[in-house]
Amino acid sequence: MRVSIELRRLTGSDPVRVTGTGSNTVYDITAVGPLPTLVEQPVVLQVDMVPARCDVHALGESYRTGLIGLVLALGDAAPRPLVLTPADDVRTQLETFAVTTCRTPPD
Repeated sequence: MRVSIELRRLTGSDPVRVTGTGSNTVYDITAVGPLPTLVEQPVVLQVDMVPARCDVHALGESYRTGLIGLVLALGDAAPRPLVLTPADDVRTQLETFAVTTCRTPPD
């Protein structure tokens, strides 16, 4: 599943660099294309989310399925992890996609 994440700043002027992504309990999350830097205008980061764990334990932790890990650096500071929690409707879509994908037999 390809997900677009809009990043926008509320205050400040230092550039915010996306330096990486982090996976969650079910999904491997990888950036599509170059990692953006947020300066003034909003930027869109696209990530591919591929179910990597389909076991009952992983799918049972559905509250973690929708979490999206990013690694950000503000200005010249060292990169730090940030976990995005999407809106409930998006989380539901991510959970449904994982369960549907995991239950579909391979070709």
